[in-house]
Amino acid sequence: MLQAIALFCGVFSLWLLLEQRFTAIALLAAVGVAALCVMLTARLSGLGRGTFTLMPKLAAMHMARAGVAIGDAIRTVGAAIAADVKLRPALVRVRTRAGDTLSSAALANLIAATPGAIVIASDAEGLLVHVNDEADERFNQVRDWEASLARGQGTERRS
Repeated sequence: MLQAIALFCGVFSLWLLLEQRFTAIALLAAVGVAALCVMLTARLSGLGRGTFTLMPKLAAMHMARAGVAIGDAIRTVGAAIAADVKLRPALVRVRTRAGDTLSSAALANLIAATPGAIVIASDAEGLLVHVNDEADERFNQVRDWEASLARGQGTERRS
């Protein structure tokens, strides 16, 4: 309850500082926005701690892999322009150890951000991934990606 009061007061004050009008309508708007923020926060708390702690980690992993992904995309385009395309498409089953759907979705997002792969299905056992080249060694690192996403989250299944 104390956090809700602090959130209400903080959002109310921030709204008034940004608005810089102290009329009756502005005060009512500030109260309404602050109450709405408290209600949304109370509603979103059911998502769990991992939702809010996983997103910065996922963003950091995307930033760290951005250079590699851009390089892979440039090589893919270069091979297509040179007509040196030797594709061996395949459907690959990636068995995940993630215990929740959020971690599976984050892993699917990370896989789909890699040129040459797209996640086409997800179920309780893992992901079904379409890859352009089944011998591509970039996808050997998927287990490491999953481990770094799950580290500190407590989302790994116990085997």
